[in-house]
Amino acid sequence: MTHDDLPKKHWLAPLDELARAYAAIGFLPFPKAGWLFAAATFVFPNTALAGLLGGAMGLMVARLLGLGTSPQERGWIAFNALLVGLSLGAFYRLDLHLLPLLAAGSIMAVLLTETLHVVLGRLLGLPVLSLPFVFTTLPLYFAIQGFGNIGFYPALLVHRDPLFPPLIDSFFTHLGAALFAPHPVAGMLIFIGLLIASRWLALLAVSGFAAGGLFQVVMTGFLPSMPGSWVGFNDMFTAMAVGGVFVVPGLRAWILAVAAAMVTSLVAASLTSILAISGLPILALPFNLVTLTLLLTLAQRPHPVAPYLILHRPDLPEVSRRRASLAQARLGAIESLPLRPPFLGQWSIYQGFDGPHTHRGPWRHALDFIVLGDDGRSFEGEGSKVEDYHCFGLPVVAPAAGTVTQIRDHLPDTQPGDLGARDAWGNVVVLQVSPYRYVVLAHLMPYSIKVKVGDRVELGQTLARCGASGRAPQPHLHMQVQQTPTVGDATLPFHLTALIDETGHYRLHTIPVQGGSVTPVEPSPALAPLLHPPVGTQWRFAWEDNQGGGGEEVLTLSATLLGELRLSSGGGGSVGINLAHGVTTLFDPVGVDTPVLAILMQATGITPHADETGMTWVDAPDPSWLFLPTLRRGREILFDLGWPEPVGVSLSREATREGWRQTAVLRLKQAGLPDLVQEASATFVRGQLGPDTLSGTFRGRAITAQQTGRQQIADVGIPGGADEPQ
Repeated sequence: MTHDDLPKKHWLAPLDELARAYAAIGFLPFPKAGWLFAAATFVFPNTALAGLLGGAMGLMVARLLGLGTSPQERGWIAFNALLVGLSLGAFYRLDLHLLPLLAAGSIMAVLLTETLHVVLGRLLGLPVLSLPFVFTTLPLYFAIQGFGNIGFYPALLVHRDPLFPPLIDSFFTHLGAALFAPHPVAGMLIFIGLLIASRWLALLAVSGFAAGGLFQVVMTGFLPSMPGSWVGFNDMFTAMAVGGVFVVPGLRAWILAVAAAMVTSLVAASLTSILAISGLPILALPFNLVTLTLLLTLAQRPHPVAPYLILHRPDLPEVSRRRASLAQARLGAIESLPLRPPFLGQWSIYQGFDGPHTHRGPWRHALDFIVLGDDGRSFEGEGSKVEDYHCFGLPVVAPAAGTVTQIRDHLPDTQPGDLGARDAWGNVVVLQVSPYRYVVLAHLMPYSIKVKVGDRVELGQTLARCGASGRAPQPHLHMQVQQTPTVGDATLPFHLTALIDETGHYRLHTIPVQGGSVTPVEPSPALAPLLHPPVGTQWRFAWEDNQGGGGEEVLTLSATLLGELRLSSGGGGSVGINLAHGVTTLFDPVGVDTPVLAILMQATGITPHADETGMTWVDAPDPSWLFLPTLRRGREILFDLGWPEPVGVSLSREATREGWRQTAVLRLKQAGLPDLVQEASATFVRGQLGPDTLSGTFRGRAITAQQTGRQQIADVGIPGGADEPQ
């Protein structure tokens, strides 16, 4: 970058933030979509200019008050001020008399945005939406009724002939009304922006309009038309919010969106009658009321079921769907609680889910574990005493971090074959591992519990020893998950993670079956540090392709303000890194378009920290991880509704003389065509951070890369490390 570029970029920054404010109206993060939305408002120049002034004033207030830490955040803060400007310009002539009201409204909208962010966001976890705009604009309309020098802007009342068939014309007109430009051309531009950014949001807009319109037709016999009706865009935006922006999209989310649009139409009809007394429009009040009510209701559910809320990280529906799909492939079903095996070494499943003995009805989700000897028996000798059983007295460890909420430690062990114990569960430890999630470990040895109520325990911490207390035909360990801490309540789904099953395969997650075996995989003290480099580590790679091209790529590990680790390429792209439970996972790639980082994602998308050779496991990222040539990629984007066929990835690890090699075979099934298969690999050298070499395919080219150097970026109190040539 030259010095001439710096002031230019500085002056363009407010324009970028203003474009983001326009884009935020349609839940989009792209400035280009914002410019398209801004262009749509110029169908009514008075409205457009007032909107630009309102948005600019909102940004000025945000900057003066030091609000927002990024252009995206300031855009979201200012979009309510932008709406205030649009709403005033839609009804009143923009002149010197209106400017003071516009300035006051913009300031108030920004202040209300921050206030509601505290009340709704921090206390309830809800989005602010456009409530600040509504709470600002309605009082302004009241005030204007007492000001005789504010001129009315009549453009919205001018009759025009339809430009499209009636239903299409009505759809575009109501969509344009979201930016106070109720004209089919404006609505068409907005729809094009939605369609380019997110096919799912475009579908939800159509579905919301159809559902709300059908409700109106059934109840009144006709579809509300513009001008005079602000119902249609409320229906659309409610459907978009609850069907794709704040929930993971899917069939249930779409059904919820359709139902919510109908409810919004009803609320809009009621509010129209109420506000008509004062001559006020409903604006976006129905959308805000219905959306926030639904989101708050969904947030109160004690356990996750579809549609799944993503209030902590709303995004484009396609992005959210892909994140959820990848998380489910790696962590298991969203409604199921992931747990580590509560023991050390190899144990067998005595009784699984829906087991033949006691795991029935409300207690169907439970596992019983025993230890088998080489002869396939669970005991030595005659098996008449509890001490004869292999699992008796072995340590029981915490399957997750949590808080001890209940213990029982005094009940005696039951002799093998005796089921006369009055208490079914025996001695227990109950852990709360998350809200409304309690893990019960039962049949423990008397007086072996090493924790007390209120203790905070860590994953893998020893809690007690396996026993035979309660109704236990033989010593074994029972584990189940409940919604409450009361032992014996109905069970909830869970699954086990990071283990080797009876076939010898490594499993990221599984629900073991009766007769199978489970061996927890512990992180290797020698291997884990190599896959857990410190923040600030920087690698240099030299790469070349099969077409005579090549270059150097620098990768840097950094932490975001929210504490998320990201691996960034000098080419501008980055990918998130999660280091937890003995596994390194790569996720959420943003702007990745360089060969080294792309192949690293493919080969090491998920890497266990276990020092095991011959391991195999699977992954399921979306097709974008294939990094296909540009024409193929464009075809994928065009037809992507957020449900791409995931790429089946088979990963394996084999030993090498100096370390190990990890290989990923990526396979994409294509209807009517042969499967698309690519291979990527990474070799690691013991004692060296990060991969030593990489090979794979990027944009149709065969790539090989070699690590040529590594250093630690200097920080306050942390000296920078010298390059370490390889």
